[in-house]
Amino acid sequence: MSLIQGCTGQGESSIGVVPAPAPPPAQLWSGILDPSRAIDWQNLPFAIPDTSAWTQCGATMATTSTATDVSDRIASCSANQYVLLAAGSFNIGGFEITRSNVVLRGAGPDQTFVTFTGSDGCQGVPTHICVKGGFGYWDEPPPAGNISTWTAGFTQGTTTITVGTPSRFAVNEYIYLDQINEDTHALYAPFIWCHTGDIYTSGVCDAGDTSADRQTGQVVKVTAINGSNLTIFPGLYYTRWNIAQSPRAWTNDQPSQHVKRVGIEDLTLAHSAPSSDVWGLVQFNNSAEVWVKNVRANVCPNSCISIFYSAKITIQDSYFFHNRAADSTNYGVDCTMSSDLYVVNNIFQQVVAELQGNMCVGAIYAYNYAVNHPWQESVPGQQTNEIGGIFPGHAAGAMFVLLEGNTTNHTVHDFSHGDSCCVTAFRNRLIGRETSNFPNTQFTLPVIIKGYSGRWMNYVGNVLGTDGYHTNYESSTGGPQGVGVLGDSDHTIFQAGFTGAGENNDTVGYDTTTLTSLLRWGNYDYATNTARFNSDEIPSDNAVPGSQTLPSSFYLTAKPSWFGSTAWPGIGPDISGGIDPAGHAKRNPAELCYLNVMNGPADGGNYESPSVLTFNANRC
Repeated sequence: MSLIQGCTGQGESSIGVVPAPAPPPAQLWSGILDPSRAIDWQNLPFAIPDTSAWTQCGATMATTSTATDVSDRIASCSANQYVLLAAGSFNIGGFEITRSNVVLRGAGPDQTFVTFTGSDGCQGVPTHICVKGGFGYWDEPPPAGNISTWTAGFTQGTTTITVGTPSRFAVNEYIYLDQINEDTHALYAPFIWCHTGDIYTSGVCDAGDTSADRQTGQVVKVTAINGSNLTIFPGLYYTRWNIAQSPRAWTNDQPSQHVKRVGIEDLTLAHSAPSSDVWGLVQFNNSAEVWVKNVRANVCPNSCISIFYSAKITIQDSYFFHNRAADSTNYGVDCTMSSDLYVVNNIFQQVVAELQGNMCVGAIYAYNYAVNHPWQESVPGQQTNEIGGIFPGHAAGAMFVLLEGNTTNHTVHDFSHGDSCCVTAFRNRLIGRETSNFPNTQFTLPVIIKGYSGRWMNYVGNVLGTDGYHTNYESSTGGPQGVGVLGDSDHTIFQAGFTGAGENNDTVGYDTTTLTSLLRWGNYDYATNTARFNSDEIPSDNAVPGSQTLPSSFYLTAKPSWFGSTAWPGIGPDISGGIDPAGHAKRNPAELCYLNVMNGPADGGNYESPSVLTFNANRC
């Protein structure tokens, strides 16, 4: 199940030297997506470094070690070392990792078991393991001395920007770029950034949303400084940086900046702390070039992995089991004001929402498998019949997320905390319902795109729905409607444009732009039982593709070695011999690991009586 480490990295250069820009790679989505709808996902993933030559830091830590012992040992390490936890069971409190170039490693997730009995405060978001750099600015503005104006260089893809105070920045450090929200639908077409989701019928964000809120952002690395010009990597993703919105560049606290190159590997992490205030098993806060690999998360509090103000994060080859309480605030990977997240080849069992994006800018969620998305409204034992799934844009500013090769229930583009745009779903199996131990007759749609939040979405080459259950292709017209209200909505493949009963904005009308900006090409669905290559499902801003041939991937140029003998690509209208009735969807490596190696129940098991499975990615 291990991943190839061959993804493109990023160069570093000296102050005063501006490297010649490398020619952009040929985009695998070219000819299908307009460049304004996508980014260079080929260069997005952070490749976990080869740590085979790293040396052990101190003696192997015994199971009698405390959280303080572990934290102190990590703090004492030199660069490029790892702290090894012995096989056996640890019962410890929460702790911090603030040193760069260090790995916390166990003997394997089926041998080293860490159960947490407490948490670290983690800059205002209590967490069991807190990987952090400087002060996190969670809901607080950065100090004025850390901020510079940003005066030029706003074009999508540019790698050179001009700032007013270049002395505040350093080569090889990560910086934050943001601007004030634009406030009206018309002004901000095609996107609307409203923080709270309160979009009024008049087309204006809730009062106060735009005076200071800065949900438009990106985290980038400074690779060179030449006078007032900063060379950055990657280039700008967003299409509407605008001097009128007071764009700025700012840094973390000096001198700590970001903690870098920290890994957590080869162990089981378990939540047992009685406090419900614990947010995550692991939190990355002001971190960069960090990773989680071959980890079993046995019961997650609110999130398994939470990410704040970070960049270049890779979560791979891991197993996430069971949220503490299956209400609507339980997530697998939760990403806030961060960039370049790569979540690949993981298993999610009994996790409500395996991915949630809050101002998560640039991400790849690929080849994961999720089963049994329980959802109950805070009352133990009273399971509802709603189900979760992937929420790539749950708050304002989430954009340019690629979902590829996943098998899960559905995707939901909502605006509970704001609106998002530009998510691309390619070659996914979105089943739309579950066979778990509770009945689900609501939320059983493969794709839910809420009005105003789900603009400029792209669905290409997916296999959608359940044969015999989904009978309606699209629900997309009318006034405000909640899920389950619009006739046969719950038997529909695409629901688009409704704002939804129960949201913060019940009075908002239907958003026609959600549907008119939605790009669909080459999806096979079980309502029409066809692969749809229809020119009338291509929006006016995007040329109609000249071919029905789909690439294997939108970010991989060749079959990954970790796929082994498994078919790649395995999902799409051009695939035959799959497990679905039409034969267009095969199991990915994560699903095969879950079913064949871990012997996981096909329905995900009983949430009320959870039973975690034995896991080690090296055996898959």
